[in-house]
Amino acid sequence: PTYPVTTPSGVDSSKKAAAKGDVVIITVKPEAGYVVKEVLVTDAKGNQIKVTAKGNSVFTFVQPDSQVDIQAVYTRESTPFQDVTWSDYFYDAVAWAKANDITDGVGNGLFGSKNSCTRAQIVTFLYRVFAEQ
Repeated sequence: PTYPVTTPSGVDSSKKAAAKGDVVIITVKPEAGYVVKEVLVTDAKGNQIKVTAKGNSVFTFVQPDSQVDIQAVYTRESTPFQDVTWSDYFYDAVAWAKANDITDGVGNGLFGSKNSCTRAQIVTFLYRVFAEQ
């Protein structure tokens, strides 16, 4: 007999149904800004099945003699700034400015998010923003 392999959105498996002993390959596709923290596979009784990480968001497990449920746990990948975190309300605008060469921060991976801006810095910033459009 074969048993269903249930996956959530963003997770693909090599088989939608597998027989006991089959090796099932899982490929996880995290959203931008996230990485896979772990992949959990449980059988019909809730027992956790051993999962092997193969690298590049690919994992494998051996199908037990029951249906399995697959869950992926994600975490934010590290930010390109030492003094700006993912939870800061201005992170997306900071990431946009960096990606579009509007600003590179104050050096050494710092952005100076708590620093005051001079008039010259503001004029330079606005010039670069409008020159980008």
